[in-house]
Amino acid sequence: MLIIADLAIEDFANAKDAKGALKRASRGFANMSAAALVIEAQKENLVPWYERTDFDLPSEEEEDEKERLVKGRRKGSKKIPKKESPDHNQCGFTYPLDVWCLLAQYIRPEQVQNFALICKGARDATNMRTFWLRIYKRHISQPMKLPERLQPHRIDCRPGLRARIIRALYHGYGLFRTQLLSNTCIVTDPSELESQLCISMWYKQVMCKKQTRKVWVFYFKFSRKYGGGKRKPGYMSLSSNWLDQVDDVRHNPEEHNCILQVNCVNFLPVSPIQGHVLTRASVGVSRDMKHTTVKLTFHSPRTDGRYRKEEGTIVVLDPAYDLKVINWWSPSYPHHKYEL
Repeated sequence: MLIIADLAIEDFANAKDAKGALKRASRGFANMSAAALVIEAQKENLVPWYERTDFDLPSEEEEDEKERLVKGRRKGSKKIPKKESPDHNQCGFTYPLDVWCLLAQYIRPEQVQNFALICKGARDATNMRTFWLRIYKRHISQPMKLPERLQPHRIDCRPGLRARIIRALYHGYGLFRTQLLSNTCIVTDPSELESQLCISMWYKQVMCKKQTRKVWVFYFKFSRKYGGGKRKPGYMSLSSNWLDQVDDVRHNPEEHNCILQVNCVNFLPVSPIQGHVLTRASVGVSRDMKHTTVKLTFHSPRTDGRYRKEEGTIVVLDPAYDLKVINWWSPSYPHHKYEL
């Protein structure tokens, strides 16, 4: 039985939810009269506001529109990259290379690194031949006392001008020589060479510092840069940019190399360990309690870096009384005649 009641204009003028309720209800009650539908809508509006949960429900038209948009995106609409604002990358001034070349004329050898880190222009200024030749002529007062390969008539040969001048500065520049004499640049811990590849080993007999007896000096040359067992010898591969290296100021084949020098009282037989990786290095006290003992463990290089102790080659130098790690720029670094 339908109950017919008086309808107020306010029910239609101000009740927006009632209109939506009429649309939803008209589908399920198609055979009901208009008055009955209005009464049902009024019943929905009688629910207290704190019990209602349909405030933010979208209408059916809005839901249909969202479905169309989602389907259109799935069909292959490409994402348009956001355009960066024109002032996004412009955070300063770019000075020409000539400005940095002028500033480079007032840079001292100990300030080169900080100056080159300013920007690309400053770095390019420090990679010029004129920059390094100016430092060589200005800060080395007695170039004729340098080794022959570092003297003025040979310093300008190509390539590797930068490396030769750096080595010359450690021979003739006062500040760098003071650092070497104060032992601030000398490394005596062989454990820093772990995980490096031994590319060469040799020994020779020399007189000790006190010129009282002869001692045996063992040299182990390590490389910090190797391909994890996949590296080929240098003589087996021809570089495609060889012509570029001829004029390369920064060319330095010894850049990633260093040498472990160990002085021993007696001659000790050493197993061939070229091409092996140093996995462990330790220094202890010798049995006579007067000298030291150096223990080096080598393994064949592996790509995964996993080594077993029982598979390694152990080299023990005992008794030894002096050891140090020599970098390529040090005056005591043993350079061959055919090298830089």
